[in-house]
Amino acid sequence: MKKIIALITTLLLVVPIVSFAAIHKTYYPTGELRSLDNYVNGKLEGLRKGFYKNGVLRTEGYFKNGKPEGMVKSYYDNGALQLVGYFRNGYPQGPSKIYYKSGALKYEENYLNGQTHGLLKAYYEHGGIKLEENYYKGKPRGSLKGYYDDGTLEFEENYRRGKLNGIAKSYFRNGQLKVEEYYVDGKKNGVVKIYNKQGDQIGRLRYKNDELIDSNKP
Repeated sequence: MKKIIALITTLLLVVPIVSFAAIHKTYYPTGELRSLDNYVNGKLEGLRKGFYKNGVLRTEGYFKNGKPEGMVKSYYDNGALQLVGYFRNGYPQGPSKIYYKSGALKYEENYLNGQTHGLLKAYYEHGGIKLEENYYKGKPRGSLKGYYDDGTLEFEENYRRGKLNGIAKSYFRNGQLKVEEYYVDGKKNGVVKIYNKQGDQIGRLRYKNDELIDSNKP
């Protein structure tokens, strides 16, 4: 998930070009202050702030030699914190979090040299876990689990070298198995079993390298 990078790119890194040392201001077409930037030798240096039309702070972050460095934050138009993350040498580094407008935690992940690395978690607004996924240098690795809003397991998958591998399962809200399938290097292979909410098998498919080669009822 590239949510941290996408938000920061959209909200913080779109900056004007100034060829001299100055405090530079930009404005909306209707006259409201849009951003306040500091430049040294034509490059962003120090604190940069962006604003909504209503004057509420939208983004704030530090730059060093034209690149984001240290903590960056973005806010909703009501002033609530939307995102907090960290940069080093222009790349996301360390823990990053995204929040709902209500203030509840929405996502948390870790970055290493600009790539998602380690455990990523997504949450429902009421606080329950929505998704748990492990990354290694930008690629999913190991177990991925998704949950319904009541905490019931919705699906589980496994990744190796960034691709689906092994058994993948999805479940109904009542906990009954819904679909069971098998992957090899991201491609569906072998038998896919399909069940109803009562736990009865109602379908059976066979795949080879993602191509359906046989289908029948059990």
